[in-house]
Amino acid sequence: MPLIIPGKPQIDFFLRTTKPFHNERAVKDFFQIVLSYGPDYRPVKYGRSEPVKELFDEKHLEKVASAWLGRQRKLVTPWRFS
Repeated sequence: MPLIIPGKPQIDFFLRTTKPFHNERAVKDFFQIVLSYGPDYRPVKYGRSEPVKELFDEKHLEKVASAWLGRQRKLVTPWRFS
């Protein structure tokens, strides 16, 4: 009998905008909008590569913004969160 482990619901989205996300204020505003929809939409982890390892903490959005903007390691790879 196979072991069935229920997965956490996941939401994938594609962001299209006329505003650049090249500054910390835009990144923080984006996450404030996401967080305003409640805990079901709150990211758990974030990072630039799989598996994402950094735990998301809405009290420290400056860390999230730094990762988004590539300031941690000056990377240009795509940004991810789950």
